[in-house]
Amino acid sequence: MRFFRNGSGQKVGFDYCRYWRELSDEDLPIGPGILQRIHPTPPYQTVSEANAMARHDMLLPRRAPQDIPTVATLLERFDRSPPLKKDVFAEFKITQPQGLPWHKHYEIVRDGCRAYFAYELHLAAILAPHRPGLCGSENPNHAHVFVPARPLNPEGFVGNPGNLCSDSGHECAWESWTAFQRNWMAQGGVA
Repeated sequence: MRFFRNGSGQKVGFDYCRYWRELSDEDLPIGPGILQRIHPTPPYQTVSEANAMARHDMLLPRRAPQDIPTVATLLERFDRSPPLKKDVFAEFKITQPQGLPWHKHYEIVRDGCRAYFAYELHLAAILAPHRPGLCGSENPNHAHVFVPARPLNPEGFVGNPGNLCSDSGHECAWESWTAFQRNWMAQGGVA
């Protein structure tokens, strides 16, 4: 699987990576790789790999099937859906600002991603906050957001992935995130 980072330029505290398949990877599933990132298994190669994500959540569209109990089930369904020829998923990394408690950062990221990815774009999102300092790393706390690039509705993962996996998708997600943060602050830090 191939990837490209920050296609519409560097955004402070908001990194983007899009993943796509080459013809030789056409049937390559995304589930095992994302699950490994959420719950790494020994032997660990790096300190940050040993630090499993603090938790994870699924953010589903309102009309998502009601029988998706776990992230593993969600990713298995995506991998069983008709293969996308190119764009497969996007990953966002949203860094915790200085002075904002970890739990508040998690809440604002969860609410902002639910509003944009799940409710506006009808995409499933997997939110996995990461606290590298717990294992001695100096990297700042951040949240990973994995977004399979196909809408999810009652029939499953169907339809066109839209522009999520493109430079304009990066830019649109950034604009949505900054607008959500401004609104959040204007309401006194309440989503």
